Amino acid sequence: MPQGGTGRKRDVVNLESYLTKKRGIVQIKNKDNLCCARAIIVAKAKLDKDPQYKSIVTPRGTLQTHLAHQLHESAGVPLGSCGIPEVKKFQTALPGYQLNVIPKEHLNALIYSGPEAEKHLYLYHHDNHYDVITSMPAFLARTQFCHKCKKGYDKITDHPCGDLCKLCNTQNCPIVKWKFCKDCNRFLKSDECFNRHKDDAGPAKSLCRALIKCKKCKRVVTRASLRDHHCGKVRCSTCQKYVKPENHQCYLQPVKAKKTRTAEEGNDLLDDDVAVENDVEDTKNLMFFDFECTQDDGKHVPNLCVVQNESGDEKVFSGPNTKDEFCEWMFQQENANTTFVAHNFQAYDGYFILQYLYKNGITPEIITRGAKILSLTVPEMNIKFIDSLCFIPMKLAAFPKTFGLTELQKGYFPHFFNRAENQDYVGPMPEAKFYDPDGMSTDDREKFYTWYSDQEQRQYEFDFQAEILRYCQSDVDILRRCCLEFRELFHQVTDVDPFASCLTIASACNLVFRKTFLQENTIAVIPPCGYKPENKQSVIALKMLAWVAQRD
Repeated sequence: MPQGGTGRKRDVVNLESYLTKKRGIVQIKNKDNLCCARAIIVAKAKLDKDPQYKSIVTPRGTLQTHLAHQLHESAGVPLGSCGIPEVKKFQTALPGYQLNVIPKEHLNALIYSGPEAEKHLYLYHHDNHYDVITSMPAFLARTQFCHKCKKGYDKITDHPCGDLCKLCNTQNCPIVKWKFCKDCNRFLKSDECFNRHKDDAGPAKSLCRALIKCKKCKRVVTRASLRDHHCGKVRCSTCQKYVKPENHQCYLQPVKAKKTRTAEEGNDLLDDDVAVENDVEDTKNLMFFDFECTQDDGKHVPNLCVVQNESGDEKVFSGPNTKDEFCEWMFQQENANTTFVAHNFQAYDGYFILQYLYKNGITPEIITRGAKILSLTVPEMNIKFIDSLCFIPMKLAAFPKTFGLTELQKGYFPHFFNRAENQDYVGPMPEAKFYDPDGMSTDDREKFYTWYSDQEQRQYEFDFQAEILRYCQSDVDILRRCCLEFRELFHQVTDVDPFASCLTIASACNLVFRKTFLQENTIAVIPPCGYKPENKQSVIALKMLAWVAQRD
């Protein structure tokens, strides 16, 4: 679901639950295949303030069904499910109205918009079903929406739409006689343009109250940013200072504690002594999880998930709906401000989370390295996912020995035996091939066969459900205890929590260096085009210089 602006953000990830409580969306509840026509009828009645709207919107009555049948007949569309071709036919039958379709499957991007018309109807398509969007600002969590460019915005200054006059934000604004406004220091095209730029646009401020032209550099800025306006200067995102871009020498900055300004400093617009606040640690709760999956047809489908918090409290999800049940629990307010950790999240567990989010119309913030997911963040819940493998680059079986937790030991499990027909298996040990011994190292394979022979000699009874649960619980317990030990050791030595604001061991070490050892103005940040990008050389000149460098 689109996010942003000053409206209320989406605080529920599960789409069905969200649509139920979301204002601005009317759910169409039907048992036939006429949800598209029903949605159009309801949207039209709502927009036209039809006196029979309450009777039309209720699914229990017959009026909605009757009007839907009428719409199908007038548009020449056979009764049944509808796609974009059918929507286009409905559009033809509704002159004066513009139909718009926004699908969840396209991450809520507009995929169809009819010819421009005075009235606009918006349909939300998800899971082969149509609902009605009665308020686009509410749907986008914005205060305003432009039906022309189909974009939401909060402030009129954030919406420079197409051929609108940049002074009064209206169409067809000719130059008649320039008139100066002493409040915003701008010239307006006419008396009408002057009056329009003074008018408030609903809850939004007028352009005059929102913008002002600097008398010194003639640049138009928002009044909200006037305090930070420095003529001829820009704010360097690295130095956090106002500098002249043509001669600024930028350096990598040490990480400092946040500085509290005094009242006198707050009034000084040219105060350049601003502390760097990048990479500030924001310690969150940690949870650790792992999936076990069936792969009957080559596709990995989770059928068990174990998750533990820092104290070792545990929740278990099992069965064919493991992924959805785990994610529905995870994306609840009780788990807000939590960082979830999985081993090899970047190449395995992360894709199950990503599938669920896309299925529910959520676009997370992702940091990737190639096709691998280093970090996944859901800002709506302030939930973050990281990969322990990025900090401790070794297999999970090596964790206990590495951190001196010798009482822990990763066991063996027949992953290839995890099939639908074996879920209730109780009997002799599965064949060794199901443990994938060919995928083990030479030493590990020898240890495995020794262990496997011992189990067979003991005539060990293999209970699949008990074994898979025990194996997954052991993996998560090893992950949790060793990661917490790693964090404690790292913090004792460096005073940095590696899981709080870093994604890899390299970024954690970089933060330690910047926080503890880096001296100011010692490591330059070279501009992408060098310090003198205006001094360009021809290809032949560069080849000549390269030849001279090689020769000498």
